[in-house]
Amino acid sequence: MRFLYTFTFLLILFHTISFSAQWEVIDNNTIVKNPDGDEFHFKTYEMEELFGIFYTVNLNNTNGILNSMNKGFRWEASFYETRNIKNESNAIYDLIKQGEQLYAPAEPGSVHILSSKTQEWNKISITNETDPLTRLQFVNDSVGFIGYNSTIGFYKTTDKGITWEAFNNIESQIVSNFRFLNFVAKNENELYIVGSVNNSLYFYKTTNSGITWTSFQSELFEKSDLVIQAYYNLKYEAPYFYVENRYKQIKDGKTSMMRSNDFIKWEPVFISDFVDFGKFIHSFKFYGNNGFALGTQVFLYTEDGGDTWVDLYDENDIFYDNKNPINGFFLYEDYLYASGAIEELDENGDLTRVSKFFKYNTKNITSVYENRVNISIYPNPSTSFINLESEDMIESYDILDMSGKVVANNTSTLYQNKVYIDIEGLSKGTYFIRINENLYKRFVKQ
Repeated sequence: MRFLYTFTFLLILFHTISFSAQWEVIDNNTIVKNPDGDEFHFKTYEMEELFGIFYTVNLNNTNGILNSMNKGFRWEASFYETRNIKNESNAIYDLIKQGEQLYAPAEPGSVHILSSKTQEWNKISITNETDPLTRLQFVNDSVGFIGYNSTIGFYKTTDKGITWEAFNNIESQIVSNFRFLNFVAKNENELYIVGSVNNSLYFYKTTNSGITWTSFQSELFEKSDLVIQAYYNLKYEAPYFYVENRYKQIKDGKTSMMRSNDFIKWEPVFISDFVDFGKFIHSFKFYGNNGFALGTQVFLYTEDGGDTWVDLYDENDIFYDNKNPINGFFLYEDYLYASGAIEELDENGDLTRVSKFFKYNTKNITSVYENRVNISIYPNPSTSFINLESEDMIESYDILDMSGKVVANNTSTLYQNKVYIDIEGLSKGTYFIRINENLYKRFVKQ
């Protein structure tokens, strides 16, 4: 019995040690100069890498792009945006890497392009419209699409963003008062639009590169309590479309990820638990089958396209201090680099939030992932019970419904290789079971 207690203690200790303080803060200089020579603390947004040089969008003082030549330890201005008629700096909305170039959509109706050959940024004016062109996606290194933020309008490029052609006949085929939210491109010809009219969702698609558009019905975000404006994370990664959605009340803090192979039928691939200040995914990216989703108190990783997620979030890590949101990330040379903020004392002794960068060695993920996904769940679907079985110890489980509410969990200490769970009392539908606090698997109650 003493051996069992000792083994259990060591198991808990190993679990704690293996997950703590995985993110390393990069103690970068946090002060840059604007075009007038004034020093200021920058505020990061999206983040990318090109040929070993790091880039990030700055949204403070004067909007622009910053770059780092030494992996985030020191930053300087790559370029600053021009000022508008109100003498305010024009906004930059995103930072996208495609092939050997970077793209930064900006207002009014423009996109900045970083050429890999000249290492210079060129600003391409696409339209004179006042609505910002915030949604930009590429389907290959040459062909891309860009869309308005509110009113409907699309442009296509076939030469890496140098010239753009408008979809002139789209408005005549779309319902009146349509408010454009986002779009996703599957290939050069097949595009899908999400929009709304008076808070009702509408969906359109084209299969001939915008010549004709047809409306269709989709299960996407059909619940009335979902935020219809939050469609930033909408992407295609063959063979699936992926989207992240949120609930209206930020205090509810529930977020989920869904996927579909036809944009009509959607299945959930992740649901977060309830937290009182908001647990949101801010960005997700796929590198082949390996996927990452980072956000407020969320650090998800998958190796199977989203069937299984391991949440590597660690509340003891400095990266997640102060309910820290993630403002962009990318994978480079086995490290995950992300931007966020921490609190520091300023020259007056007052606390201030300062942008910082962090890195995570993804080699740490392999052993964690292999140990966690080695858990099988059967039968699935099931009408009355499920079994959890693993070569490693199962310590705990929570069953979450699609609202993020815990509807069942273990009431006694486990540490077993096989666990029987009675689900007969659950309503029919899709559920997620969170195993050992960080592994998420989906099952269906019939």
